[in-house]
Amino acid sequence: MAGEKGDMRKKNWIMLLDGMKRWRMSSLKIAGMEPTIHPHLLDLLDLTQSYKIDDFSITTNGSRLERFLPYLIERGMTQITVSLHSMDPIIFKNITGGSIRPIWEALDVCSEHDIKVKLNVVALKNLNDDISALLDYASLKEFELKLYQLLWQPHNTREYQKYHIDWREIIQPYVCDWKGLELIEYVDSQRYRYSFETETGSIVTVNGFDRKDSSKYHLCRTCQYRNRCEEGLMGFGFETEYNLKLNPCYLRPEFNFDLKPFLREEFEKVIGYLNAITSKGGNL
Repeated sequence: MAGEKGDMRKKNWIMLLDGMKRWRMSSLKIAGMEPTIHPHLLDLLDLTQSYKIDDFSITTNGSRLERFLPYLIERGMTQITVSLHSMDPIIFKNITGGSIRPIWEALDVCSEHDIKVKLNVVALKNLNDDISALLDYASLKEFELKLYQLLWQPHNTREYQKYHIDWREIIQPYVCDWKGLELIEYVDSQRYRYSFETETGSIVTVNGFDRKDSSKYHLCRTCQYRNRCEEGLMGFGFETEYNLKLNPCYLRPEFNFDLKPFLREEFEKVIGYLNAITSKGGNL
């Protein structure tokens, strides 16, 4: 949504929704910077109500969520994902620079409504990797907890080496009492997702990535980042920027392409274009 500049325009939003309808897609997540500071967020959501969206979610830092929540629910939001990286106010402020209080207040309101809530936690070694308080809180509120590892990027090698911790180390003290619920493998992006049920009945989800040396895609096998990449090509599906540029790989912005010409075409044409990029190493 590109934050307070409001770069996602009405025209592009309608074009995206029309494309989703044509492609029979019914899952939409609003994210990008902080969506709740977009000046026309509610207007864009109003436009969405005439489309069939079964899984409609927003990812937010939660600082402005409380004032928006009634409007989001009224406009058909089915899930809210809030970034809550620690239950400790001091640690939270060290990570985010903000206060945890408005997030707690917003989550209290969420728990009063029939809407699914997920808590996103990026685990940082020796900073917030003790998740016991978060587990208790998620169980109390009946929220799902999603754990993410810090991902390597070319500009954050020093931070990665300092703070990265594998999700297995984080859940090791608890997992003996948990029940494994589901394993989903995303073969193309070499990503997998585990879901666990804790002894109190709450759900914890973790994401993992395989190295890209063995990828079926020429683009990944020959990439300069292949030995460090943990996300890469289509790591979390189809993601578009405010100008409807599709971003196939977070580490290789040079492969972004204009999605608009495809939105009025068949979905398979997008797949064909992506396959051409990946099989030819980006040289179209």
